[in-house]
Amino acid sequence: MSLSSRPTSAVLSTLFIAWCFVVGTLLMYAPWMPVWARWTSGFSHPGVQQLLGHPTLRGAVSGFGLFHLVWGTHDLDLLIARFLRRRQG
Repeated sequence: MSLSSRPTSAVLSTLFIAWCFVVGTLLMYAPWMPVWARWTSGFSHPGVQQLLGHPTLRGAVSGFGLFHLVWGTHDLDLLIARFLRRRQG
């Protein structure tokens, strides 16, 4: 029995997929919400505040969130395909 066919592997895959969707969504939207400005204003050094408030860095964080969403979608597709293969035979 390979690792990918064990029930715990499906549970761990499901948890990882959920993690990717939650973190991806948070990273996609957080830099553009008011909470980001409040969080960055907590840094005492103005250079750090400017860096964290720069649209390029915000876009990079959102891009990292998009990466997590794509990764989670890919793993979800693999999990569904594995499930369907098991049902068919």
